[in-house]
Amino acid sequence: MSKIKPRIRLLLLSAAAYTSFACADGPWPATAALASGLPSAATVGSVLFDSDSTHINQALWPMLRTTAALARLRTDLVIELDGYADVRGSRNHNLTLSAKRVESVAAFLIRQGVDPARIKTNFYGETRAGANIRDRAGQLYDRRVSVTVTTANGST
Repeated sequence: MSKIKPRIRLLLLSAAAYTSFACADGPWPATAALASGLPSAATVGSVLFDSDSTHINQALWPMLRTTAALARLRTDLVIELDGYADVRGSRNHNLTLSAKRVESVAAFLIRQGVDPARIKTNFYGETRAGANIRDRAGQLYDRRVSVTVTTANGST
């Protein structure tokens, strides 16, 4: 069995895209192996949402469950959730929408047994959008919650 690299990516995409787990050496290893062999780093990825939605697509549930299982096994991990929205809609609406998306992902993780005290949340609305109003395909990537898992001391 190969040694697990310090950085592992968990790609969480909406139904409009594909979903997959990947790590530097190949397929996603078992959660128990991750829990025992993972250095201070953890998982980085995004949950993408449909326009004006806070619904987490059911296809993403297994991946979020794996993230939650890892956090339950590694009590030194903290999950940081950063919410974003695309540029369509008012600034206030987008800020509220990004907060609700973060709450949706946090609630899912909490239902999976993650201690709420180990989840940090931030939301930015459209203030960090990368796509412009004419780039419909690019806006998909602005409608997201980024999931970052680090050790409690903040290293990734």
